[in-house]
Amino acid sequence: MAFAMSIKRAPALLMLASALAGCGSDRGSTPEGGAVDPATRLALEAPLLVDPALDTQSRRFAVMSDPAPVDGSLPLDTFAPVTAAAARSEADRLSGSSNAATPGDGGGLDEVPCAACTAPTLTLRAAALGKDCEGTLVAALEQGAKMPAALPIYPGAHLREAGSSQGACPVRAASFTAPADPTEALGFYLALATKSGFSLNIARSDRMSALLGRRAADGARFAVIARPLAGRLSEIDLVVSGF
Repeated sequence: MAFAMSIKRAPALLMLASALAGCGSDRGSTPEGGAVDPATRLALEAPLLVDPALDTQSRRFAVMSDPAPVDGSLPLDTFAPVTAAAARSEADRLSGSSNAATPGDGGGLDEVPCAACTAPTLTLRAAALGKDCEGTLVAALEQGAKMPAALPIYPGAHLREAGSSQGACPVRAASFTAPADPTEALGFYLALATKSGFSLNIARSDRMSALLGRRAADGARFAVIARPLAGRLSEIDLVVSGF
């Protein structure tokens, strides 16, 4: 009798098992009925890995230490020789001369003080344009692409930082590494600014050199601050207002 009852219950048990199996199968299919890629599920459901303390960049236990911290978010400050040569060729084309004037020996320019040129941040260095241009830059890398055509970022440069500020003296500023030494870089901007009708001065402090310009016709101002880096490179700030 018990055997007969178990036979009668078997179809019901099979139906229940089938229903439960169907419920579980939803996790492996899309609403449209297609199979879910396991790699996609893993990417969506796996915990997000973060490294807020930058422990993965620590060199505490390395046999040899790097000379400087590694920052993988920025390109290396190195340029292949062919890249640097192409950048200098483009700079010569834009400036209109392969022997552009250089302010390395003063170039006939008056030397003026520029305390802001050596300030520790790009926001503070923007005040090189004048006291009325002091303000807080709002970081925005796209500002690097909005520099005036008359004073562009040096060809082939690596953009590091950029931003803008509003107020009585709206400012756009960019900091970048250029494949040229400071004399070449400042010569490039000297040639461009001269063609654009700027009155120019130069400022120096230790390893820093700056070219400062103002145009009477429209009140436009700019500053180019250059510091040498190893390997015939420069770290350059370009700050403009009134364009």
